[in-house]
Amino acid sequence: MTPRDQRLVNEAALLRAAFSGSPVVEVSPVGWDPYETYRLVYTVPGVVLERGLQPRLSRRHSLILELGPDYPRLAPRVVTDSAVFHPNLGAVIGDAVVFDREWTAARTLIDVVVRVGQMLQYQAFDVAEPANTAAANWARRNAKLFPVGRVDIDVRIPEETPSADDAPAVAVVAVGDVAVAPVSDLRV
Repeated sequence: MTPRDQRLVNEAALLRAAFSGSPVVEVSPVGWDPYETYRLVYTVPGVVLERGLQPRLSRRHSLILELGPDYPRLAPRVVTDSAVFHPNLGAVIGDAVVFDREWTAARTLIDVVVRVGQMLQYQAFDVAEPANTAAANWARRNAKLFPVGRVDIDVRIPEETPSADDAPAVAVVAVGDVAVAPVSDLRV
């Protein structure tokens, strides 16, 4: 097994241990072991555009996490799989998420999953170099609305890397009170 393959196996075990049974994040591997693709489904407040191009709250978001051939040297690629309205998430389904401008191989996929969950809730965003200019302009004008969610995606990372053969550990996920802006306050 190559060092990269061992890293993929270890990351899969850590993700399983950290998010198994989570009420707010579902991490599902896609493809064959060692996994290079995951579907991430978040049940947290976030913003989407409705047909009239008005922002509204949504509580379910789907993204795809892809580990390219140069992972972990290069950051994983995260793309939207459902509509989302955020300065650092592309405007079209399938656009990349700008989640980390300073990636290092020491970071884990758990870090990525947590960061994206924070972004969806507008706990984290950067309007300086947006992927979605309309969302960045809206965020600048509506800063008082943020965050739209206060769900903590908090995990306890196991002290030892679980073996791929181990049964999934129960995740410890603290879910804070959800505070959302009234839908009537969400305007472009």
